[in-house]
Amino acid sequence: MYQDKALEHIHRTIHAIQRSTFRQAYCFHWDSKKRWTIPLQNGTKYRNFQILCNLFIFLFTPAFIARSCHLATTIRQETPTSIAVTFMAAAVLTGSVPLLLFLRRPSGPKKYIFLYNATLRLEKYLEALCQNYDLNPTSLQTVKTFNKMGSSFFFGLDYVAPLIFSIVSFSHASPAYTAIRAIRNFERHGKLYSILVLLLSGILSSLGCLFLIAMLSACILVSGYGVVCLYLWTVAMTPRSWVGAEFPFKMSIHMHNCLRHVTILHSEVAHDMVVTCLHHAAMVLISTIGLYNIITELAKGEGMSLMLICIGVALISFSVMIETFAIYFNGMASTWSKRFLEKLRLAHGGNKYKRKVLRSLLPNYIALEILSSANTLKNGIQMEYFANYFTRVTDNTVDLLLANK
Repeated sequence: MYQDKALEHIHRTIHAIQRSTFRQAYCFHWDSKKRWTIPLQNGTKYRNFQILCNLFIFLFTPAFIARSCHLATTIRQETPTSIAVTFMAAAVLTGSVPLLLFLRRPSGPKKYIFLYNATLRLEKYLEALCQNYDLNPTSLQTVKTFNKMGSSFFFGLDYVAPLIFSIVSFSHASPAYTAIRAIRNFERHGKLYSILVLLLSGILSSLGCLFLIAMLSACILVSGYGVVCLYLWTVAMTPRSWVGAEFPFKMSIHMHNCLRHVTILHSEVAHDMVVTCLHHAAMVLISTIGLYNIITELAKGEGMSLMLICIGVALISFSVMIETFAIYFNGMASTWSKRFLEKLRLAHGGNKYKRKVLRSLLPNYIALEILSSANTLKNGIQMEYFANYFTRVTDNTVDLLLANK
């Protein structure tokens, strides 16, 4: 149901990665004839990609962390805007390290593409399997919803986020510019010298931001597609009424188990990338920083920083969308999976063999957390986890405001 849109998104992501490096360093290749994605494991382009990942992991990330520690432990020599932007940049770089480590290994791109293509093939297989049966009409409306949400989200990642990062990179609050100025005060040599440094650091920072955004987009895409596939097909195969079933019993169990296998693969890749499983802590931290900056800047009145407010709004919007997919839709997929099993028990509970088979099944969900409790294994993702995100963000923001009052 969603495979055509998923192909468009992976095609877009691959070209975004290649554009960010002028097609000189990447780990995926799009075969336009077969309309298929090929993972690179050797060759000049992939070696360049590995070198670029090493630079981000072992040079840029430690440098930004050291710069952030220096700003936090010394007398304030920079503006609040430049300090906040430096801290945010260090956080983004640190969060990207596990993903870059995963993709710089030859097995990483291969595993990523294998999972994505397996999910595409599963959708095609389920469509062929169900072509003579009526699907739950709710799934058709859900497809339209996901099409709109996915297009809006990736439009923001492809165009809005690079624009914001570019504006920051070419401003005097740029972390690279302020770091170079702290090492050597070049501004005393005149405005022309300062402009040259600003342009050079801005260009390099913008290119680095484009690369990181493209890599994060790839990370979000594979897990997001897994959640979408699970949700759509669980809704599609759930009987519309509590009496009877649209599909034969064996076919229903087979479809449920097919989705189960794919969710296990998605959970494994999410754990390999690490950053996906830390989404809740990361999004709570990012949203708290964004909300705190918005409130403190608005409280200043005329002296507020419009840049920090815009960044805060963008961070909160990004975090809410990520948590919506990782928790809300994942939880809804678990809810529909439980409903599917309950309806099958009502329809086939009179048969002893079928009753035993149904008792052995658990709701499907994708484990996007580091650890899963026994309750989660039994009942899937609970919807209260989504409410916890908003509660923690507001509580942490209030604590910060009171601590700095």
